[in-house]
Amino acid sequence: MRKAAIYLLFGLAGCGRTGPFGGSLQPASLPSEPAVRLEDLHPYFVAGEQITWSVTLLGVEGVRARLAVGQPGIEKGRRVVAVAAQAESAGILAAVKKVRDSVSSWIDVESGIPTRTISEVEMKGKTLEVQAIRRSRQPVADLVVKRGKGARELKESKRLPSFETHDPLSAILVLRNWTAANGSRAVFTTLGGLRIWRTDVVVEGREELSGPLGKRQTIRIAGVSRRMIGNRPDRRHKPRTFTLWLSEDPERIPLKIIATTEYGEILVSATSYEAPMLGRR
Repeated sequence: MRKAAIYLLFGLAGCGRTGPFGGSLQPASLPSEPAVRLEDLHPYFVAGEQITWSVTLLGVEGVRARLAVGQPGIEKGRRVVAVAAQAESAGILAAVKKVRDSVSSWIDVESGIPTRTISEVEMKGKTLEVQAIRRSRQPVADLVVKRGKGARELKESKRLPSFETHDPLSAILVLRNWTAANGSRAVFTTLGGLRIWRTDVVVEGREELSGPLGKRQTIRIAGVSRRMIGNRPDRRHKPRTFTLWLSEDPERIPLKIIATTEYGEILVSATSYEAPMLGRR
């Protein structure tokens, strides 16, 4: 549950265990639209904003998550924004075991593609840290992997499907900027930790949604993520599906996500949103 929820939030491409999924990404009632490239969109963010979510399984809260956006700055001649996300066990789960995941990303403001990403996982006293540094204008990430505190760093280079391959945080920022008609489809790839994922999404419709952040109009997006080996799906692992409700207003908040796992249905709900001023990029 933990990893599935975290990666649904931060990139919509999970690394957790999931159960069997069915259904199609193209609802029968909607016209078929050509797939678009989300990589052609700029990332959507508000400098200084913070969003929090609660994650429940079968009605029991298990994880709390937070995303924070910094101020854009210049790094190696490129304008980038630092984005950080954390998720940790909460409620009954926190009393049973401590789990914590974090992802930090430095994202090019113009292209929306990360220049570097640091992800850390802590569970049962064990840690895994992965640093991914993107090569300039090349579909390659240089990885530094550290398994456990005090462990020796291992280095490797990973070939990406394309230069436009996202990480979990850059993917969600770009998806926030996707305003499309019902039936529109898009495809993007992400590098999450050590693995490559391909995610296909479709706009299912618009609807009003009530929750902790009030009543808002939303765009409902269905998606499926597949773990990849090179340019083909890894058929040893079943696809992961989800439905995302994104507020269709200037804040563009991921308000709600529902996914089904082998343990039951996961519900992710936004609980707070703060921004010093509402101004894009």
